[in-house]
Parts: sequence; C-alpha cells; structure tokens
Amino acid sequence: VQHALQQVKNSSGTAHISSAIECLELQQEHRLHTKLYVDIMTCLTRIGKPDRAMSWFISAQNHAVKLDVWMYTCAISACAKSSDVNGACKLLEDMHRTGISADTCTYNAAISACAKGRRWPMAIQLLRDMQGKGIPVNTITYSSVISACDKCGEWQTAVQLLQEMQEEGIPANTITYTSVISGCKKAGQWQTALQLLDYMQDEGVTVDTMVYTEVIGACKKAKQWQKAVQLLRDMQGKGIHASEITYNEVISACAVCGIFKVTLQLMEEMRSKGLGVQTVTYSSVITSCEKAGQWQRALQLLEEMQRTGIPMDTITYSTAISACEKGGQWHVALQLIKNMRGNRVPAD
Repeated sequence: VQHALQQVKNSSGTAHISSAIECLELQQEHRLHTKLYVDIMTCLTRIGKPDRAMSWFISAQNHAVKLDVWMYTCAISACAKSSDVNGACKLLEDMHRTGISADTCTYNAAISACAKGRRWPMAIQLLRDMQGKGIPVNTITYSSVISACDKCGEWQTAVQLLQEMQEEGIPANTITYTSVISGCKKAGQWQTALQLLDYMQDEGVTVDTMVYTEVIGACKKAKQWQKAVQLLRDMQGKGIHASEITYNEVISACAVCGIFKVTLQLMEEMRSKGLGVQTVTYSSVITSCEKAGQWQRALQLLEEMQRTGIPMDTITYSTAISACEKGGQWHVALQLIKNMRGNRVPAD
C-alpha cells in the first residue's frame, strides 16, 4: 500500500498514476490503519480524484475503521474539490452527531466547498458557527468566505468581511484582497477597487499581476480607460509583469470608449514584449475602430488576422460588419457576411 501510495505522489504520467491507484483500490477490501486512509484520501484529492477519495471514506465506514477529525476533514476536502456543498455540510452534521469535534481545518474545507459551490450565505453561517464555538478563525477561513461572496456578486459583504478581519487582527493576504477586488470589479466599483489597491500597498501586502489586472477590469467596467492605462504604467514602473490578460483588459477598456489609437499602440506594445496577440485582442481593437468610425482600419485588422492565421469569431466579424455599416459600406458588409458563412462562423 505504501509503495502504491508513494507512486501516486511521485508519478507525473497519467498512466503511472492510474496504475498506482488501481493497486491502491485492490486494498479496499482490507481493513487498513486510519492514517493510511487519511494519506490515501489526501493524495487522491490532491491529484483531482475526489470521487475516489470519497470511496475510501465509505470503505473505512464499511470496515468499521475509527473515524477521527482528520478522516472527516479529508472527506470534506474531497467534497470541496468537487464543489459538493451538501456533501460537505452533511459530513459536518455527522461529526456533530457522533461527537467528533471539528477544528479550523475541517471548517475551512467546508467553507471552501461553499465558495466553489457559490453558496455564500452558508459560508458565512459556517464562519459564525466557528466564532460561536470558539474555534480559531484564520486568514484562510475569511479568504474562503470572501471568495464565496465574490463569486455571488456580494461585493459589499466581501468588503465588510475584510473590515471585520482588520478589526479582529487577522491579516489579509494577497488572495484575500484579490477576491474582494474581484467582487468590486464585477459590480463596477472601480473607486473602491482603487482604494483597496492603495491600502494593500500601504499595509505592505504583496501586489501582483492578478491584483492589478482585477483593478484594471473594474476600471474597464466603469469605462475609466485613462485610469486603466495609468494602472498599466504604474505596474510596469514597479516592475510588476503585465500579462496578456492585463493588456487585453486595458485594450478592452479603451475599446468600449472608442480610443482606437491607444488600442493600436497597446497591441503593438504587446508584440514588442513577446506577448501573444490573439482573437480577443483583435476583437477589442476592431471594436475601438468601429466606435471611432474607422471602418478602413477595422478591415485592415481583419485582413491581418487572416494573413497571420488568427481565428476570427462571431464578435470579430460582427464588429467589423457594424463598422462598415456605420461607414455606409454596405457592399463590404455583405461580403463580410458571406465570408463569415463561408468560414462557418456562427452569426449572432
């Protein structure tokens, strides 16, 4: 068993891992030590096999293995991996019923399941249960609850939880702030996102590419294109890498406002830095041309995509067609529609 378990931990090839897992599963007919069950379940969950991890938990129950807090925590972690909120909560109830005390790790795993399953009220309820029972709450706990709020559009609740952390002296890390800022981005709360970015820097919390990209996304949603460009320059000035996603967000922010010259400059800048210019980039730049009445430039970009083998999708074609229509170029627009059908690109 230990040999097969070690193979699962150390193997990189799928075939070797599958073979080792099969060897492990042959042992399910035997009653093993509790620690072995924990190790096996942890390993299977880590490599993305939560269903198999749960089968080991059921096997332990069937063999009357003594179930402890670690066994339950592993099972709840497996539920979290597969976004099974109901399964995680049922296991917590089973622990309470059988007199096994859940600890911080157990609750954190259950809250993680709530975050992945987009069940923010349940995540908050579990946080309050921890606090009511005197179970220590840490950065991971709050970050997971905030993540649940972010995914459900509850940005104000996320901000309140961040403030609560500060009041209780629990440090917020980069992951925590990223989730709060992501919630602000979805709600178009660009000013709050900027304030959080400033606060992170004041507190000495690491600000990375993802944080800046999320704040830029908030500015994009609020059509604050100048601020988006400024943030790009700020991060570059601080030596923080601007990724393809970062550039695409800035270009998109400029595109919705029709600032086509800046979008063209940024696309060229991407190329000069060796970043991939893909369909989404071209679509945004063509959008900026369409909004600025630059139908000729939109066509040039479309031709450039064809020449360089970059796929054109529905948005690309539709935007270029719209640009031609606005420019009174009906014959060109009709030709693009024919090309679109010929290339089997679905119409919107």
